[in-house]
Amino acid sequence: MKKQKTMCSGCYNDDYNSGLGGAKECWSFSGAKVTDKISVHINQTPPYDKNNAEKKLSCYHKPQWIFVEPKNLTSDGFWK
Repeated sequence: MKKQKTMCSGCYNDDYNSGLGGAKECWSFSGAKVTDKISVHINQTPPYDKNNAEKKLSCYHKPQWIFVEPKNLTSDGFWK
């Protein structure tokens, strides 16, 4: 999948970096890669559902959330 600026929606980096100093886009976008990530809230406990992976940009950040690659979890949804 090709990266698109619509994938930045809701990202803290996009909100913070866009428009600063006349920027037309978030400065993280040019170096970003599209990856599979599982969204995990900081208060959520394992196991995590590996089937909930979504396409996200590698630079995507959101307060109180982490974005985990499925390969970092066991088949049961726990950390390796």
